[in-house]
Parts: sequence; structure tokens; C-alpha cells
Amino acid sequence: MNIIACIKQVPDTETVIKITADGKDIESQGIKYIVNPYDEYAVEEAVRLKDKNAGSSVTVLSIGPARTKDAIRTCLAMGADRAIHLCDEAFLSGDTHLTARVLAAQIKALPTTSSLWVNRQSTMIARRWHQLSPLCLSCLSSP
Repeated sequence: MNIIACIKQVPDTETVIKITADGKDIESQGIKYIVNPYDEYAVEEAVRLKDKNAGSSVTVLSIGPARTKDAIRTCLAMGADRAIHLCDEAFLSGDTHLTARVLAAQIKALPTTSSLWVNRQSTMIARRWHQLSPLCLSCLSSP
């Protein structure tokens, strides 16, 4: 069984968030980043599912800047077997539709996927759109 868990790195929930002067983003300097807690739950469940099914593996998939490697390492330490980190400027500035298409294309390129874990939402308050999961699944179901 090939189990995929999509993860995102987000500011630590204990971090004091400051908005940029233009009001369009957050100040990233000095922020500690962690695995999105909802994604961490997904990785935990994926590892449990792997442990119950001999021969299974968990692949963590993430789009993000270079610092995302820290979140990926956390997931590998939790029991994921491998990781794919998509780090390209074209992806990083994209919207939710682009992110969904990129994730779906990567998932389609992997061996048959038996179980896919995509988060319900991110802890990033300003970005709780709840769109990535359905958009990604829609992209996966189209040819």
C-alpha cells in the first residue's frame, strides 16, 4: 500500500504574527515554522495505517521554500518512509488552484496510491480557504 500525506509548514501556533506594511502577508523574519498540526495528525494516521499493513510505505509530499525541509524531517522522524519536496519559485507564488494541480501531477507520477491524506485546513488564520483538498482530488480525477 502506498500512502501519501501532503503537508504544509506554517508558523508555530505560539508565534506572534506581524502583518507586513502593505497588509498582504506576514513578516517572516524571526518566525519559527512547524508542520501544520492538522497535517501532523494525518502523518500520524498514515504511519498507523502503514504499521497495520505489512509492506506499506508512507510518502510525505510538500510544496514550499527551502525551510520546508525541517518539517519534512519531522515527518520522517515520525515514521514516514520517504519525502518529496517541490521547491520552485513558480510554485511558491501560486494560488490554491496551482498548488492543487502541482500536487495532483506529482501524485499521479507516483506508483499507485492506495491512501491519500490531504489536510482539511491550515492553521494560518489568513489562509483558511478549505479549498486545497477538494481541488486536488478534482485534479486527480481528471485525465
